[in-house]
Amino acid sequence: MSIRPAHLTPLFAPLTSLDGVGPKRARQFNQLLGRSQDQPARVLDLLFHLPTGVIDRRRIARLSSLVLPTIATTDIEVLRHQPAPPASRAPHRVVTETASGETLTLIFFRLDRRYVERLLPLGAQRLVSGRIDLFDGQAQMAHPDHILDPVKETLPPFELVYRKSADVTAGHIRSAVSGALQRLPDLTEWQRPDLQSKHAWPGFADAMRALHTPPETEDALAPGAPAWQRLAYDELLAGQLALGLMRHRLRIGRGKERSAPDDAVQAAAATLPFPLTGAQARCVTVLINDLRSADRLVRLLQGDVGCGKSAVAFM
Repeated sequence: MSIRPAHLTPLFAPLTSLDGVGPKRARQFNQLLGRSQDQPARVLDLLFHLPTGVIDRRRIARLSSLVLPTIATTDIEVLRHQPAPPASRAPHRVVTETASGETLTLIFFRLDRRYVERLLPLGAQRLVSGRIDLFDGQAQMAHPDHILDPVKETLPPFELVYRKSADVTAGHIRSAVSGALQRLPDLTEWQRPDLQSKHAWPGFADAMRALHTPPETEDALAPGAPAWQRLAYDELLAGQLALGLMRHRLRIGRGKERSAPDDAVQAAAATLPFPLTGAQARCVTVLINDLRSADRLVRLLQGDVGCGKSAVAFM
């Protein structure tokens, strides 16, 4: 029988409970998240797979305002295609013009010519985003990260970056995280109200949503942002609580004192039908000293003697 509160159960469900995550994808997530087949990744593990950075996808006015190379987003019009000659390793080039009248060449390696022409038909207006470099003095973008029809699609101003793998792409992660956020309940606050108010920390669920949802400004994902601070403090506090519980469980119970005064030891030895040899007397002395040392150690661990108490002050 589980003692876990019922409202937390969705967070401990396997990733296969999320839409779009089948058994194969779940195994790939296991590897990414450091889980195993015996202990597969849960929804909570995915939520704690936090973004590592953010990409600025805001539109730029002019290419000439950029310090290249850099990632940029701009509107273009497709002017002409320059496909690679047959059996050539040369790229397929697409010459475009930006809204400011500047030329931007899109570069595609090893892509089918018909596919590129369908993606970027002549005269089409497109929104492209990716890394822009200079080649022979001309701005070019190789394999844009995004090619969108601005009439039908939009691009968030900031795109989150996640640690990914060869099998699990950023798109897979964003899709799965979106489903995981829907499972996130609004939990009763466990932080002190004065501490939360002092640092303007959001609640746990709001902090998770803030870090996994593309922010309105890049400052929202800065290391000092309230959402990051809240989760970092939660981790620190959880670690200290876990250590405290372990210390409590390992605390040694008070035992019976087994030390005896020297005259009692001598009286006991006198009742023996034979005198102790030198070796036997030394052995008795060692045993008595060991018992006294053990008793002192127990009292030391219990804080009765010779042990100052320390406390960790948070904030």
